[in-house]
Amino acid sequence: MYDRHEVSVKVALYSSDGKRTLLMRHWGDAGFGLPGGHIDAGETPDEALERELREELGMTIDATPAGFYVRDPYDTTAKNHKIILGYTATIDGDVELPAQACDGSEAGPVWLTRTEVETTDKIAPGYQDFVLKWWS
Repeated sequence: MYDRHEVSVKVALYSSDGKRTLLMRHWGDAGFGLPGGHIDAGETPDEALERELREELGMTIDATPAGFYVRDPYDTTAKNHKIILGYTATIDGDVELPAQACDGSEAGPVWLTRTEVETTDKIAPGYQDFVLKWWS
């Protein structure tokens, strides 16, 4: 059997004032991830992202495809070498967010500043690079 790449969709959500990005806290002290997830059989990437954002944040947004990247290009295990179809979007920084992911998959959303994203070691390198690349 061969190891194969998994493909997921994730979105970098930026506050409308450009000062923060929305990340999902993992349970415990496992760090942060981007909202989004796996593409189910029969779904397009856009449909998967729409479903994942409803499940995690209870919202629908208009996201723009922004390329693809590898979750952790330095780690060759299949789980961390996942290919991510990346999207970007801007949302009101005062939007009401759930205390935890609506589906219970993540501890909950949190806003981080650019400096916090740049200096944390609690986010996968591919996610970190993607968020910083598209931050305007």
